[in-house]
Amino acid sequence: MYFGRRSFLTDDEQQQRDLLEKILSSLGYKVETVCSGEEAVEYLMEKEVDLVLLDMILGPGMGGRQTYEKIIEIRPGQRALIVSGYCEDHEVKTILALGALGFVRKPYTLFNIGLAVRQALAK
Repeated sequence: MYFGRRSFLTDDEQQQRDLLEKILSSLGYKVETVCSGEEAVEYLMEKEVDLVLLDMILGPGMGGRQTYEKIIEIRPGQRALIVSGYCEDHEVKTILALGALGFVRKPYTLFNIGLAVRQALAK
């Protein structure tokens, strides 16, 4: 297990942030959340995390791809998982090609998100 690892979640929907924070906390992870791509980039300019969980659609402002591009500019090699209610489209494939470690489709379960996080942290 990877208890104590710091995860970081970016999702524009409060309900989704709360749900995933509860799931990951119940698995022993420390979780920080923000609601926009801009906030994610600002946070990561000052702090390090073991894993970023990034939604594709982040409301107004930067989307998932733009956010991930900025993240890897300031934190090359940053581990990340894409979580989205949308199917694996061109944008998701672009982020995966840039280095994201996987894609988890919403709605996720305790098992599939927990497994994806564990595998991403093991890489």
